[in-house]
Amino acid sequence: MKIRKRKKITPPIIAFLGTDGSGKSTIIDALKDSFLAPQITGVFIHHRSKGLPKPENEIILHQEKPPHSPILSVGKIIIRFSKWFYSYYIGRWRKLRQEGFLILQDRPYFYDMAIDPIRYRYGGPIKLLWLFAKLPPQADVYIMLDAPTEILLTRKQEIPEKELIRQQSHYKKLTKSLPKSHIVSTDQPLEKVVNEISQIIISYLS
Repeated sequence: MKIRKRKKITPPIIAFLGTDGSGKSTIIDALKDSFLAPQITGVFIHHRSKGLPKPENEIILHQEKPPHSPILSVGKIIIRFSKWFYSYYIGRWRKLRQEGFLILQDRPYFYDMAIDPIRYRYGGPIKLLWLFAKLPPQADVYIMLDAPTEILLTRKQEIPEKELIRQQSHYKKLTKSLPKSHIVSTDQPLEKVVNEISQIIISYLS
């Protein structure tokens, strides 16, 4: 009787969706410190912004700034897609996964931009964003972090309620359309949220 060798599992890319105030940064950082699995060498976090840390109570001003021109906007997303494609298949992300690193992605760029173009000062066609978002490469698992609107408003008071509700609705619709996607409520203790997400990841690994 031949014993089959167990296929080596490549750690997934877990992408986190959600509005401002849903707790993405806090929960991702907590996962890095608490997630344990025998198949995982380590955890790598990819945040949307590579800039300097922002003060906790800083007011978001992107809604007050005009969008970039359509040509500049389209040029930027083509460059960003090229970098993402390279990182996934050839560059750093591919190497990290080969070494056994779990990748946690804060805000998958094109989906996030399509739902909240004002944040990125995007002035091009929205349909083009959805086209790029649906092209490979894709994350392996998508997790939307959500909470009641009134709680989100207390965390991010600078976002108008109507806009917050609109974004919530679009994120939920998007999440339900994506394969291997989950909606996790952050209206509960951090420990429970981290445990729930850890179980989702472990289930994928097994």
